[in-house]
Amino acid sequence: TSRAALVSPAQLHKLVRLMGLTRETPNEQRNEAINSLWMDGNHSPLSAALQLSTLEAATPQEYLAKLDAVAAELPQDYGIRLLVARQTPAAGDMLEEKKKRLIQAILERPHDPISLMILSDTLADNGYALGAVVLTGRALAGWPENYRSWWSEGYALMNFAWEYRGRNSWEDVPESAKRLFPVLKNAAGRAADMALSKQHDNSALWVFKMMTIGHYSEEFMQAYSNAIRLNPMNRRAYEMALNYSLPQWGGSRKIQD
Repeated sequence: TSRAALVSPAQLHKLVRLMGLTRETPNEQRNEAINSLWMDGNHSPLSAALQLSTLEAATPQEYLAKLDAVAAELPQDYGIRLLVARQTPAAGDMLEEKKKRLIQAILERPHDPISLMILSDTLADNGYALGAVVLTGRALAGWPENYRSWWSEGYALMNFAWEYRGRNSWEDVPESAKRLFPVLKNAAGRAADMALSKQHDNSALWVFKMMTIGHYSEEFMQAYSNAIRLNPMNRRAYEMALNYSLPQWGGSRKIQD
């Protein structure tokens, strides 16, 4: 039985109100929101409610308050607490709050790798890639057969490679960074290969593989083909293909045309 089927209509209406649907919200939009919460057996009410949460959340703090209000309706659900921690904005001073919530989730379920990987990705996205590499090492030690462990490892390594290299033109990159950058990038590529060996039907993972290749080549285009075959609407795949077809990445104007 889905979680959606276990929540009463009254509670669903309350969840919708908490997420910001007011009297001024058009009836059609309100009804669509309620129906998505009630009818979709593949997602929890919170998951659907989160889709609505940015309607009237003007600030990250207001958005977080809305998430907490929804989670309070289903206080016994660890999955909801983890989802709220994951959805907590990481902008500015909210990053520390997000880290705190994810650490709490890890302590609550130390045998669940997901919260550890989310924390790792959060660190990698916010300038703490070396810390992310350490965390993914722990994930790999505990869950080596989980493709997501390898993906997080590669993602952390790729972010660390760019943090160490910097965003300067190659001629302005320090010699030590010039030596280390390809080593880290290649390690990220190997981690992506390990992840793909365990889960090859994930379009976003193929896009990450494109990122680790980082230049126009037959291998890059094969990864691109796999990404759009699995998800023809993967905008990121198209953007990366256009970018890496530029001459500075081994492509040419002819290829772009």
